[in-house]
Formats: sequence, C-alpha cells, structure tokens
Amino acid sequence: GSAATLLGTFAARTMAGRAPPSQPLLARRGACMALHTAILLVPLLSESHAAPANTLRATPPYEMPYKMTFASADPEGALAFSLKYLGASETPQPHTGGNGRCALIKWCTFPGTKPTALGIDYQFHFVKGYHRPNGSMTIDEFEDQMAALHGDFSRADATYDQYMDFHVTLAADDLDVIAAKLVADGVPLLARKSPDGASASIFVEMPHAIVLEIVGPSLSVVTPVAWSRCGAPKRPLQVDVRKARRVVAASARDTSTHAGSHSGGYFGYASEYNFGDGSVHSGVNGGVNGGNGTVAAVRKSPVRPLRAVYASTVPKEAADFVAWAFAGERVRPQSFLDGGNDSCVDAQAVRWTSATSDSSYELVWIHSPKLPQGKLPLDKYEAYLRALHGNLSKNIYDEYMDNHVALIFGDGDDVVRRLDARGVPFFMRGQYGEGADIFVEGPGGQIYELLCLHQTLRSDVPTWNLCGPLQATDTPALA
Repeated sequence: GSAATLLGTFAARTMAGRAPPSQPLLARRGACMALHTAILLVPLLSESHAAPANTLRATPPYEMPYKMTFASADPEGALAFSLKYLGASETPQPHTGGNGRCALIKWCTFPGTKPTALGIDYQFHFVKGYHRPNGSMTIDEFEDQMAALHGDFSRADATYDQYMDFHVTLAADDLDVIAAKLVADGVPLLARKSPDGASASIFVEMPHAIVLEIVGPSLSVVTPVAWSRCGAPKRPLQVDVRKARRVVAASARDTSTHAGSHSGGYFGYASEYNFGDGSVHSGVNGGVNGGNGTVAAVRKSPVRPLRAVYASTVPKEAADFVAWAFAGERVRPQSFLDGGNDSCVDAQAVRWTSATSDSSYELVWIHSPKLPQGKLPLDKYEAYLRALHGNLSKNIYDEYMDNHVALIFGDGDDVVRRLDARGVPFFMRGQYGEGADIFVEGPGGQIYELLCLHQTLRSDVPTWNLCGPLQATDTPALA
C-alpha cells in the first residue's frame, strides 16, 4: 500500500517487455533530497534504448509530476498540516533508518491527482536529516530565519518577501473550502488576486516556514487584493466568518459520507475546525483504510500540482540551464505575475506537457529585488549553497539538497550525454537494475535530481544508504 510500491508497479507496467525490478522504486533511497528539482525518467513502451554513443536521442515525452520533497525541521507537523488542510493521505516511507534512527521522514499522497490510469498520485515528502553536512547553518536555524522574515501573515501590514518565492503552487477548483478551514483555525494567510481578476490565491506556511501557494478561480471567504511586486501584498481585513462556517460545515457533511475506520488507516484522517466564537465543526477525510483492510468510497484531494517556484538572482540562466538539460519548453510566466517582467520582477519559466494526458507542469525562477530579503541576502544564500555543495563529482550529499520537485519523464541516457558533453559535474545513486538518480547543480546553487528508470552509461553506481558514510564512492565509471 505504500507510495513506493505504487510507483514500482507503475514502473513495471511502463517497462513492459523488460525484466521487472528486484524491488519497488525508491525502496533503496537513503534520503529524500534541499533546494533541488527531481525529474523521474520513465522509458516509453516503444522507445529504443540502443542509440549510438555519439548521438543524442530525443528525450521521451514528459508524463506527470511526482512529488515535492522538503528539508524540514518538523516533518510530523508539516505532515499533519497536509492531512488536515490539503486533503492528503499519509503513506509509509520505505527507507531503512528513516523513522528516527538516521533521519525522520514522512510521506503523504494527494488522492485522485494521477492524470492517467497507469500514473501515480502526487506526493509530499518531508525530511529531517541527522548527520549530513549543513555548513554553518542547520535547517532548523534557516527555518527560524525564514519565519522571522515572513512574520505573522495575519498582520494587516504583512508583506511578501523574496524568500516566499521558494514555494510550491497547488491548484484548487474550490479555494473557499481550503481557505475556510484555515480561517476557522486562525491559520494566518495572505490572499491576492491575479491582475486580470481571473484567479485568486492564498499563501500559507506549513510548519515551519515552508510556504505554499494555492490558486483557484475565485475566493470569497476572504477578500483577495491585487498586488504588485513593486509593493507588497497584504492580508485583507475583511474575513467572512459566516461564509467560512457554512463552507466548513458543508465540507464536513461531504467528507463524512466517505469515512472509514481510522485504526492505522492509509487514508483516514479526522479533522476539527475551531472558530473564534466557540463553534466547532468536525469532518473526516475518509478513503482506503490500511489498518483493517476495509474500503470506503475513494475520496479526491481538493488540490493538484501546478508549479514549483524558486527565488533566484539569476532566473534566466537557471531556466535556460534546466530547459537545455531536461528538454523543457521555455515559456512566458502566466498571469500570476502582474504585467510581466519589468524593473520590479524578472521571472523565467520552463514547462513540460504530456503527450498522453492533459498533464503539464512548470518550474519558475523569480527575482524581485524590491521586496524584503532580511538578514540573509538572496545572493549570499546562493553562494552558501554553492560552497556547501562543492564539486558534485565528489559524490557527497548534504542536508540542503533536501528540497526538490520530481517529474515523471523519460530515461536518463540523453541527460548523461548532455552533461558529459559540456563537462557539467554530477553524481549518481542507484535505484534498481539499470535505474539511477542523477544530481546536478544549476545556476544559483539549486540541485536538480533526475530519477531515471533506465541508464546505461555508468556502471557501479552506489545505492542509497541513509545511515552510511558521507562519501559513497568515487564518481561512477563509464559503462
């Protein structure tokens, strides 16, 4: 019932005609990785893997987003937030030592977000590493700095800062359902509307200082305001508590019809929402129960993945690098940015679109130099990451490699050839058989991970070992 098993099943189906993997995908992953992008590469059924060594085969089409992993000082708190407010379901993490011995790792899935029958649901992974390098600033200390910079979103003068551009954007058909539950529990949020008024979004923090943006077609529980990156968005003072109460009550009625037993359940999670006037509304997010094997009506998460956003002092260079390395399409950022690029913002985007479903996903890099950045200037933070990562060919994994998005894509040989051709340093970790993780550093110090089910250009790739030595081995030899 774990997400790793589901992904392994998907891989086995996709690789029809190949020998099945010896264990589920990710079963040998040591640590879910901070500020890097992961792209899962899946070979298509009709693809030939016997390309000449001196050619670059066209990268197979993008399929779907897989996950976002966060370096987290509080994985349990972040997981609880995701279950209660985002409709996620906890799923076991499979890594030896990941339940508190060498790291604390928590996983959750978003039911109903897979775009095809052979796909998998989108996931969040939260990781607190215990013995990986972190330089002179632990993840706890970094999150404390971010929490101080972000401040209390509930203040009338709450401002958007540069580091809030490190965030994941989720889409919701009904943004009021999510906003109402946050308002009911007094969770601070920022709200704004797009310049054309076609959509609204809320910004909220998961424990601790992990920023999420949730976008929807409308928002009425709170009144969003238009904002400019030349200024600062503010949380609106007008909150419709009566509307929030009605929305929460309606949501509780809907979810109660899907409720199952909660004794160790895979999907079950009970929720209470407390209004300031003393009223309490309870709801249950029901679904498949892993504790006693009973099955209730399968529920659907109210959110789905849309994009991952990075604060960057070099957004064009970062976007160009990722588009080149991973065969993405350079596109103009959509209407969540007011007026496009100007003196207040430089935003660059890369998009992947599936040829077999309606799935698409974006990575966006944004520089907003007129917004606050606190005591740690963004360029200094990027320099910190580059110094900490060092030369990636030395194969040492550090704690700040523990934030990444993952996309399901094609196989890894084309990417290895591209990196080799330019002499771009990278390191690898084995998954199973001929699969491997490929880690690359892009401009701005971000780490990009590719999880590929197939690669033939490197041999003796070390496997994941959460409790093992810092340096697994030398750079893998040519196959």
